[in-house]
Amino acid sequence: MESIRVRGLMTLGGKRIVEFAEDGYEDLELWVPYYRLIEEGAEVVLAGHEKRTYNSKHSYPCEVDAAAADLRPKDFDAVVIPGGVAGPDKMRRHKEILDFVRAIDDAGKVVAAICHAAWSTRARSGSTRSAWSTAISSRPGSPTICPRSAARSSPCCRSERGRMVRAPRDWRAILGRAETLVRRHDRAALEILLPALSWRHLTAQKKAVALLVRLGPSAVPALINTLERGRTATERRGAAEALGQIGDSQAVPRLVRALTDSGMSVRQQAMVGLLRLEAMTAVPHIIRRLQDESGGVRVVAAGVLGKFGDPRALPALIASLDDAAWIASLDDAAWYVRQAAATALGEIGDRTAMPALERATHDARKSVARAAKTALRAIRS
Repeated sequence: MESIRVRGLMTLGGKRIVEFAEDGYEDLELWVPYYRLIEEGAEVVLAGHEKRTYNSKHSYPCEVDAAAADLRPKDFDAVVIPGGVAGPDKMRRHKEILDFVRAIDDAGKVVAAICHAAWSTRARSGSTRSAWSTAISSRPGSPTICPRSAARSSPCCRSERGRMVRAPRDWRAILGRAETLVRRHDRAALEILLPALSWRHLTAQKKAVALLVRLGPSAVPALINTLERGRTATERRGAAEALGQIGDSQAVPRLVRALTDSGMSVRQQAMVGLLRLEAMTAVPHIIRRLQDESGGVRVVAAGVLGKFGDPRALPALIASLDDAAWIASLDDAAWYVRQAAATALGEIGDRTAMPALERATHDARKSVARAAKTALRAIRS
Protein backbone atom coordinates (compact mmCIF):
# COMPACT_ATOMS: atom_id res chain seq x y z
CA MET A 1 0.00 0.00 0.00
CA GLU A 2 2.86 2.37 0.86
CA SER A 3 4.61 1.76 -2.46
CA ILE A 4 1.41 2.59 -4.36
CA ARG A 5 1.08 5.79 -2.37
CA VAL A 6 4.67 6.81 -3.10
CA ARG A 7 4.30 6.20 -6.83
CA GLY A 8 1.13 8.23 -6.86
CA LEU A 9 2.93 11.23 -5.38
CA MET A 10 5.84 11.16 -7.82
CA THR A 11 4.29 13.41 -10.46
CA LEU A 12 7.61 14.50 -12.02
CA GLY A 13 9.21 11.10 -12.47
CA GLY A 14 11.66 11.12 -15.38
CA LYS A 15 11.93 14.92 -15.53
CA ARG A 16 15.35 16.58 -15.37
CA ILE A 17 15.56 20.09 -13.93
CA VAL A 18 18.45 22.53 -13.51
CA GLU A 19 18.54 24.86 -10.53
CA PHE A 20 21.13 27.64 -10.54
CA ALA A 21 23.04 28.89 -7.49
CA GLU A 22 25.19 31.96 -6.98
CA ASP A 23 26.75 33.67 -3.98
CA GLY A 24 24.05 35.55 -2.09
CA TYR A 25 21.17 33.29 -3.09
CA GLU A 26 18.08 33.29 -0.88
CA ASP A 27 18.26 30.11 1.23
CA LEU A 28 14.61 29.06 1.13
CA GLU A 29 14.14 30.00 -2.52
CA LEU A 30 16.83 27.52 -3.52
CA TRP A 31 16.39 24.65 -1.08
CA VAL A 32 12.59 24.46 -0.83
CA PRO A 33 12.09 24.05 -4.63
CA TYR A 34 15.09 21.71 -4.73
CA TYR A 35 13.70 19.28 -2.17
CA ARG A 36 10.09 19.56 -3.29
CA LEU A 37 11.05 18.73 -6.88
CA ILE A 38 13.04 15.73 -5.68
CA GLU A 39 10.04 14.63 -3.60
CA GLU A 40 7.96 14.67 -6.77
CA GLY A 41 10.43 12.36 -8.51
CA ALA A 42 12.42 14.86 -10.59
CA GLU A 43 16.17 14.70 -11.02
CA VAL A 44 17.52 18.10 -9.98
CA VAL A 45 20.97 19.24 -11.07
CA LEU A 46 22.47 22.15 -9.14
CA ALA A 47 24.61 24.40 -11.34
CA GLY A 48 26.50 27.69 -11.28
CA HIS A 49 28.68 29.73 -13.61
CA GLU A 50 31.47 27.47 -12.41
CA LYS A 51 31.58 24.22 -10.49
CA ARG A 52 32.25 25.19 -6.85
CA THR A 53 30.51 25.94 -3.55
CA TYR A 54 28.29 29.03 -3.34
CA ASN A 55 27.22 30.65 -0.07
CA SER A 56 23.70 31.93 0.59
CA LYS A 57 22.94 35.32 2.07
CA HIS A 58 22.84 33.54 5.44
CA SER A 59 26.17 31.77 4.72
CA TYR A 60 24.62 28.36 4.02
CA PRO A 61 26.77 26.50 1.44
CA CYS A 62 25.54 24.97 -1.81
CA GLU A 63 27.99 22.75 -3.67
CA VAL A 64 26.82 22.56 -7.28
CA ASP A 65 26.97 19.51 -9.52
CA ALA A 66 28.01 21.21 -12.75
CA ALA A 67 29.02 24.44 -14.47
CA ALA A 68 26.44 26.05 -16.74
CA ALA A 69 28.74 25.80 -19.76
CA ASP A 70 28.79 22.01 -19.43
CA LEU A 71 24.99 21.65 -19.54
CA ARG A 72 22.96 21.00 -22.69
CA PRO A 73 19.49 22.59 -22.66
CA LYS A 74 18.05 19.75 -24.71
CA ASP A 75 18.79 17.36 -21.84
CA PHE A 76 16.53 19.23 -19.39
CA ASP A 77 12.82 19.93 -19.01
CA ALA A 78 12.94 23.08 -16.87
CA VAL A 79 15.17 25.55 -15.05
CA VAL A 80 14.65 27.05 -11.57
CA ILE A 81 16.37 30.29 -10.57
CA PRO A 82 16.20 31.32 -6.89
CA GLY A 83 16.03 34.97 -5.84
CA GLY A 84 17.90 36.89 -3.20
CA VAL A 85 18.94 40.14 -4.95
CA ALA A 86 22.71 39.56 -4.74
CA GLY A 87 22.53 36.07 -6.26
CA PRO A 88 20.54 36.97 -9.39
CA ASP A 89 22.49 40.20 -9.78
CA LYS A 90 25.71 38.19 -10.07
CA MET A 91 24.06 35.43 -12.09
CA ARG A 92 22.92 37.72 -14.90
CA ARG A 93 26.53 38.74 -15.55
CA HIS A 94 27.43 35.28 -16.86
CA LYS A 95 26.64 34.69 -20.52
CA GLU A 96 26.61 30.90 -20.15
CA ILE A 97 23.74 31.09 -17.64
CA LEU A 98 21.75 33.57 -19.72
CA ASP A 99 22.26 31.45 -22.86
CA PHE A 100 21.04 28.34 -21.07
CA VAL A 101 17.92 30.06 -19.71
CA ARG A 102 17.19 31.57 -23.13
CA ALA A 103 17.50 28.16 -24.81
CA ILE A 104 15.08 26.59 -22.32
CA ASP A 105 12.64 29.44 -22.92
CA ASP A 106 12.97 29.23 -26.72
CA ALA A 107 12.18 25.52 -26.54
CA GLY A 108 8.90 26.30 -24.77
CA LYS A 109 10.03 24.66 -21.54
CA VAL A 110 9.45 25.92 -18.00
CA VAL A 111 11.52 28.84 -16.71
CA ALA A 112 10.72 29.28 -12.99
CA ALA A 113 12.28 32.52 -11.76
CA ILE A 114 11.63 33.48 -8.15
CA CYS A 115 11.47 37.15 -7.22
CA HIS A 116 14.64 39.01 -8.37
CA ALA A 117 15.71 35.96 -10.40
CA ALA A 118 13.72 37.52 -13.24
CA TRP A 119 16.90 39.52 -13.87
CA SER A 120 18.42 36.30 -15.22
CA THR A 121 15.60 35.65 -17.70
CA ARG A 122 16.25 38.48 -20.15
CA ALA A 123 15.32 37.31 -23.61
CA ARG A 124 16.79 38.61 -26.88
CA SER A 125 14.02 41.18 -27.17
CA GLY A 126 14.89 42.61 -23.76
CA SER A 127 11.65 41.43 -22.19
CA THR A 128 11.61 39.62 -18.88
CA ARG A 129 9.85 36.34 -18.27
CA SER A 130 9.08 34.70 -14.97
CA ALA A 131 6.80 31.99 -13.72
CA TRP A 132 6.84 32.92 -10.04
CA SER A 133 7.43 36.68 -9.80
CA THR A 134 4.43 38.75 -8.84
CA ALA A 135 5.00 41.43 -11.48
CA ILE A 136 7.72 41.90 -14.06
CA SER A 137 8.07 44.78 -16.47
CA SER A 138 9.93 44.85 -19.77
CA ARG A 139 10.53 48.58 -19.44
CA PRO A 140 14.15 49.31 -18.54
CA GLY A 141 14.47 50.61 -15.02
CA SER A 142 11.09 49.33 -13.89
CA PRO A 143 11.25 47.35 -10.65
CA THR A 144 10.52 43.67 -10.23
CA ILE A 145 8.09 43.23 -7.37
CA CYS A 146 9.05 40.57 -4.86
CA PRO A 147 6.05 38.82 -3.23
CA ARG A 148 7.67 38.98 0.21
CA SER A 149 8.60 42.65 -0.20
CA ALA A 150 5.01 43.42 -1.14
CA ALA A 151 3.81 41.51 1.93
CA ARG A 152 6.17 43.36 4.22
CA SER A 153 4.87 46.73 3.05
CA SER A 154 1.24 45.86 3.70
CA PRO A 155 -0.51 47.42 6.75
CA CYS A 156 -1.22 43.95 8.10
CA CYS A 157 2.42 42.99 7.97
CA ARG A 158 3.51 46.22 9.67
CA SER A 159 1.09 45.70 12.53
CA GLU A 160 2.34 42.16 13.07
CA ARG A 161 6.05 42.94 12.81
CA GLY A 162 6.06 46.30 14.58
CA ARG A 163 8.24 49.16 13.40
CA MET A 164 10.16 48.40 10.24
CA VAL A 165 13.49 50.13 9.67
CA ARG A 166 14.00 50.84 6.01
CA ALA A 167 17.33 51.94 4.57
CA PRO A 168 17.38 55.67 3.81
CA ARG A 169 17.40 56.64 0.15
CA ASP A 170 20.97 57.90 0.42
CA TRP A 171 22.27 54.80 2.20
CA ARG A 172 25.17 54.47 -0.23
CA ALA A 173 26.39 57.96 0.64
CA ILE A 174 25.93 57.26 4.36
CA LEU A 175 27.96 54.04 4.19
CA GLY A 176 30.49 55.85 2.02
CA ARG A 177 31.11 58.26 4.89
CA ALA A 178 31.42 55.30 7.23
CA GLU A 179 33.97 53.69 4.91
CA THR A 180 36.09 56.85 5.03
CA LEU A 181 36.10 56.62 8.82
CA VAL A 182 36.94 52.91 8.71
CA ARG A 183 39.98 53.64 6.53
CA ARG A 184 41.19 55.92 9.30
CA HIS A 185 40.42 53.26 11.91
CA ASP A 186 38.07 55.79 13.49
CA ARG A 187 35.57 54.17 15.86
CA ALA A 188 33.15 56.98 15.07
CA ALA A 189 32.16 54.75 12.15
CA LEU A 190 30.27 52.61 14.66
CA GLU A 191 27.71 55.39 15.10
CA ILE A 192 26.78 54.88 11.45
CA LEU A 193 27.32 51.15 11.00
CA LEU A 194 25.53 49.75 14.04
CA PRO A 195 22.18 51.38 13.18
CA ALA A 196 22.65 50.15 9.60
CA LEU A 197 22.44 46.57 10.85
CA SER A 198 18.71 47.10 11.42
CA TRP A 199 18.04 48.28 7.85
CA ARG A 200 15.79 45.97 5.87
CA HIS A 201 18.00 46.17 2.81
CA LEU A 202 20.24 43.17 2.20
CA THR A 203 22.92 44.91 0.13
CA ALA A 204 23.19 47.80 2.59
CA GLN A 205 23.31 45.48 5.58
CA LYS A 206 25.98 43.28 3.99
CA LYS A 207 28.04 46.39 3.27
CA ALA A 208 27.69 47.51 6.89
CA VAL A 209 28.79 44.07 8.14
CA ALA A 210 31.81 44.11 5.82
CA LEU A 211 32.87 47.54 7.12
CA LEU A 212 32.44 46.42 10.73
CA VAL A 213 34.67 43.45 10.01
CA ARG A 214 37.29 45.82 8.60
CA LEU A 215 37.24 47.76 11.87
CA GLY A 216 38.41 44.55 13.50
CA PRO A 217 38.65 43.91 17.26
CA SER A 218 37.89 47.55 18.10
CA ALA A 219 34.31 46.93 16.98
CA VAL A 220 33.83 43.80 19.10
CA PRO A 221 32.53 45.40 22.35
CA ALA A 222 29.90 47.41 20.46
CA LEU A 223 28.89 44.37 18.41
CA ILE A 224 28.55 42.26 21.54
CA ASN A 225 26.31 44.93 23.01
CA THR A 226 24.17 44.91 19.85
CA LEU A 227 24.01 41.11 19.88
CA GLU A 228 22.76 41.12 23.46
CA ARG A 229 20.53 44.21 23.44
CA GLY A 230 19.52 44.80 19.82
CA ARG A 231 15.79 45.41 19.46
CA THR A 232 15.36 43.47 16.22
CA ALA A 233 16.49 40.03 15.13
CA THR A 234 17.84 41.64 11.95
CA GLU A 235 20.45 43.72 13.79
CA ARG A 236 21.32 40.92 16.23
CA ARG A 237 21.86 38.56 13.30
CA GLY A 238 24.10 41.14 11.61
CA ALA A 239 26.12 41.55 14.80
CA ALA A 240 26.55 37.77 15.08
CA GLU A 241 27.73 37.61 11.47
CA ALA A 242 30.30 40.37 11.98
CA LEU A 243 31.59 38.82 15.23
CA GLY A 244 32.11 35.49 13.52
CA GLN A 245 34.10 37.09 10.72
CA ILE A 246 36.27 39.32 12.92
CA GLY A 247 37.61 36.25 14.66
CA ASP A 248 38.04 37.57 18.21
CA SER A 249 37.73 34.79 20.78
CA GLN A 250 36.06 37.08 23.34
CA ALA A 251 32.94 36.82 21.18
CA VAL A 252 32.64 33.06 21.76
CA PRO A 253 30.68 33.09 25.06
CA ARG A 254 28.32 35.76 23.71
CA LEU A 255 27.68 33.78 20.53
CA VAL A 256 27.02 30.70 22.67
CA ARG A 257 24.46 32.72 24.60
CA ALA A 258 22.90 33.80 21.29
CA LEU A 259 22.13 30.15 20.52
CA THR A 260 19.01 30.62 22.65
CA ASP A 261 18.01 33.95 21.07
CA SER A 262 14.31 34.30 20.23
CA GLY A 263 15.19 34.97 16.58
CA MET A 264 15.70 31.89 14.43
CA SER A 265 18.12 33.69 12.09
CA VAL A 266 20.17 34.86 15.09
CA ARG A 267 20.52 31.30 16.38
CA GLN A 268 21.55 30.13 12.92
CA GLN A 269 24.12 32.89 12.45
CA ALA A 270 25.53 32.34 15.92
CA MET A 271 26.29 28.72 15.02
CA VAL A 272 27.98 29.76 11.78
CA GLY A 273 30.01 32.34 13.70
CA LEU A 274 31.15 29.77 16.24
CA LEU A 275 32.24 27.50 13.42
CA ARG A 276 34.28 30.31 11.87
CA LEU A 277 35.88 30.91 15.25
CA GLU A 278 36.64 27.17 15.52
CA ALA A 279 35.10 27.25 18.99
CA MET A 280 35.22 23.57 19.92
CA THR A 281 33.95 24.42 23.40
CA ALA A 282 30.67 25.43 21.79
CA VAL A 283 30.01 21.98 20.31
CA PRO A 284 27.88 20.72 23.26
CA HIS A 285 25.73 23.84 23.03
CA ILE A 286 25.27 23.41 19.28
CA ILE A 287 24.37 19.76 19.83
CA ARG A 288 21.41 20.97 21.92
CA ARG A 289 20.18 22.95 18.90
CA LEU A 290 19.39 19.61 17.25
CA GLN A 291 16.31 19.73 19.49
CA ASP A 292 15.42 23.30 18.49
CA GLU A 293 11.78 24.08 17.72
CA SER A 294 12.83 25.38 14.30
CA GLY A 295 13.66 22.82 11.64
CA GLY A 296 15.84 25.41 9.91
CA VAL A 297 17.94 25.80 13.05
CA ARG A 298 18.26 22.02 13.38
CA VAL A 299 19.47 21.78 9.79
CA VAL A 300 22.14 24.42 10.35
CA ALA A 301 23.15 22.73 13.63
CA ALA A 302 23.67 19.43 11.83
CA GLY A 303 25.65 21.10 9.06
CA VAL A 304 27.87 22.99 11.51
CA LEU A 305 28.48 19.87 13.61
CA GLY A 306 29.52 18.00 10.49
CA LYS A 307 32.05 20.72 9.68
CA PHE A 308 33.41 20.63 13.24
CA GLY A 309 33.96 16.88 12.80
CA ASP A 310 33.66 16.34 16.56
CA PRO A 311 32.72 12.75 17.57
CA ARG A 312 30.83 14.15 20.56
CA ALA A 313 28.04 15.02 18.14
CA LEU A 314 27.61 11.42 16.95
CA PRO A 315 24.89 10.27 19.41
CA ALA A 316 22.69 13.33 18.81
CA LEU A 317 23.15 13.18 15.03
CA ILE A 318 22.35 9.48 14.98
CA ALA A 319 19.25 10.15 17.08
CA SER A 320 18.18 12.83 14.59
CA LEU A 321 18.68 10.43 11.72
CA ASP A 322 17.49 7.19 13.26
CA ASP A 323 13.90 8.12 14.10
CA ALA A 324 12.02 4.87 13.55
CA ALA A 325 8.65 6.63 13.66
CA TRP A 326 9.37 8.31 10.36
CA ILE A 327 11.42 5.75 8.42
CA ALA A 328 8.37 4.40 6.59
CA SER A 329 6.34 7.60 6.54
CA LEU A 330 5.98 10.51 4.13
CA ASP A 331 3.95 12.60 6.56
CA ASP A 332 6.78 14.06 8.64
CA ALA A 333 7.91 17.65 8.38
CA ALA A 334 11.49 17.07 9.54
CA TRP A 335 12.89 14.86 6.80
CA TYR A 336 15.35 17.58 5.77
CA VAL A 337 16.84 17.43 9.26
CA ARG A 338 17.49 13.72 8.77
CA GLN A 339 19.15 14.49 5.46
CA ALA A 340 21.41 17.09 7.09
CA ALA A 341 22.22 14.65 9.90
CA ALA A 342 23.19 11.94 7.40
CA THR A 343 25.48 14.35 5.56
CA ALA A 344 27.06 15.47 8.84
CA LEU A 345 27.73 11.87 9.89
CA GLY A 346 29.51 11.31 6.60
CA GLU A 347 31.69 14.37 7.20
CA ILE A 348 32.62 13.24 10.70
CA GLY A 349 33.52 9.86 9.23
CA ASP A 350 33.13 7.69 12.32
CA ARG A 351 32.31 4.06 11.55
CA THR A 352 30.02 3.78 14.58
CA ALA A 353 27.46 5.74 12.56
CA MET A 354 27.32 3.11 9.81
CA PRO A 355 24.43 1.00 11.22
CA ALA A 356 22.18 4.07 11.48
CA LEU A 357 23.21 5.19 7.99
CA GLU A 358 22.49 1.70 6.63
CA ARG A 359 18.98 1.93 8.05
CA ALA A 360 18.56 5.41 6.60
CA THR A 361 19.23 4.10 3.09
CA HIS A 362 15.67 2.69 3.30
CA ASP A 363 14.14 6.01 4.39
CA ALA A 364 10.87 6.83 2.63
CA ARG A 365 12.34 10.19 1.61
CA LYS A 366 14.64 9.57 -1.32
CA SER A 367 16.78 12.59 -0.52
CA VAL A 368 17.48 11.17 2.97
CA ALA A 369 18.30 7.75 1.51
CA ARG A 370 20.68 9.31 -1.03
CA ALA A 371 22.43 11.36 1.66
CA ALA A 372 22.87 8.22 3.76
CA LYS A 373 24.37 6.31 0.84
CA THR A 374 26.75 9.16 0.09
CA ALA A 375 27.79 9.29 3.75
CA LEU A 376 28.45 5.57 3.80
CA ARG A 377 30.66 5.84 0.73
CA ALA A 378 32.62 8.64 2.40
CA ILE A 379 33.15 6.60 5.59
CA ARG A 380 34.20 3.48 3.69
CA SER A 381 36.64 5.27 1.41
